[in-house]
Amino acid sequence: EGNISTFKFVVVWKLWFSGFPVLALLVFLCYGLLASFLSAMLVLKVSQRAASSGIPDMKAYLNGNYIPEFLSFKTWFARTTALTLVTSAGLFAGSEG
Repeated sequence: EGNISTFKFVVVWKLWFSGFPVLALLVFLCYGLLASFLSAMLVLKVSQRAASSGIPDMKAYLNGNYIPEFLSFKTWFARTTALTLVTSAGLFAGSEG
């Protein structure tokens, strides 16, 4: 209880078993589209450095290369929020995708 995915599935489940399967499907699809769009906008507008996995950047940083905004709050916020939204939408992220 209390996470985004559980809330999404409870709403879809209630709609489906209340006799509104088309509305349940629309809610499921619209949530996925909205979460994906918000994730993409976070990465594009807030911090483009959050677009990659971060592993090559971390290796380069540990080898002494300076990478602008790699460890900034904006990058952390964009990456964390985008990954939460993408994962709750049912898409693959990180090492999965």
